[in-house]
Amino acid sequence: MSEITVVTAFFDVGRGNLPYEKHGRVLPEYQHRSVDTYFEYFSHLSELKNDMVVYTSRELAQRVSDQRLKNNLINKTKICALEHYLPHEFVGVKEKIQEIQSNPDYINKVINPELIEYWHADYVLVNIFKSLYVCHAIENGLIKTDLVSWIDFGYCRNNTTIPEYKTWNYNFDVNKMHLFNQREIEPNRPIDSIIYTGDVYIQGCHIVGGKSAWLRFRNIMLNCLDALLKNNLIDDDQTLLLMSYLSDTKNCELHYSDPNDWFTIFKKFNSKKIKEQQKMQWEADLVKDIREHTNFDYIDGADRELPEISDCSRDALREKFLQVRDNAKAILEIGISIVPSPLVK
Repeated sequence: MSEITVVTAFFDVGRGNLPYEKHGRVLPEYQHRSVDTYFEYFSHLSELKNDMVVYTSRELAQRVSDQRLKNNLINKTKICALEHYLPHEFVGVKEKIQEIQSNPDYINKVINPELIEYWHADYVLVNIFKSLYVCHAIENGLIKTDLVSWIDFGYCRNNTTIPEYKTWNYNFDVNKMHLFNQREIEPNRPIDSIIYTGDVYIQGCHIVGGKSAWLRFRNIMLNCLDALLKNNLIDDDQTLLLMSYLSDTKNCELHYSDPNDWFTIFKKFNSKKIKEQQKMQWEADLVKDIREHTNFDYIDGADRELPEISDCSRDALREKFLQVRDNAKAILEIGISIVPSPLVK
């Protein structure tokens, strides 16, 4: 299993104080999100036992630290406290984004101009900077694992999102960037059409890659950002992820993600979870095999601990079952309870 370091970030860009309406339309309720709400979500993510690097402001750094300390994970945490989310060299980029967002030629073509990504430059930039934060951590020696993930600070909306075992491992290819698409990619569709409709192809809340793959991908994303600005266009990270993928498909791997549930990476791409599912299937197959050779009904001994997959192969378990198929007491030793069937004459 490949260990994965999580990089995330949170800066207060004012989502707790958004206006009631913008461009004559009421903002959706989900776009209003206070600092306290973000930290409520982070309280779940902070339970993850993986190494974690968190970028935040100096005012919020202690709050992040306290949360990881509460979970006894401060020794697996690095917190980078910044004066401001915006590097000095990007001040001009922010000004250009604000210019585009206030241009009628741009905003009048947008189907839902009230959405935050069409008028809030800080929101757009802090999302675009995900790859910058990850690469800063890589280039400054903060990452010890081969795989690095970006996970949004507010990713875990409840405690069911976090892995049951509080650890996340998966054998992603370290040579590629792993992106999670919720619809089929349309390579010939104009980018401005995608921006104006707000259609999402690749989700920005979870991204995984090897260290060298991240460094390459950051440069591609910045090139794509530059291309948008030169064409008086702007959008958040999701469109830039799509553009970057189309620019470098050979070094990216797509994984389909349900558009109705964005927050599933820990469940669908988790080696521990997959092994547990395999174990359950193997056990079901074994019970089926035994039923074919005996006059007993078999029920799972739920109060007994079954052997881990690594402790006993499927073939070994099968052999064990077949050896003791006529001896109920012996089978009890490996965690399966057997009771005589009342239907057997």
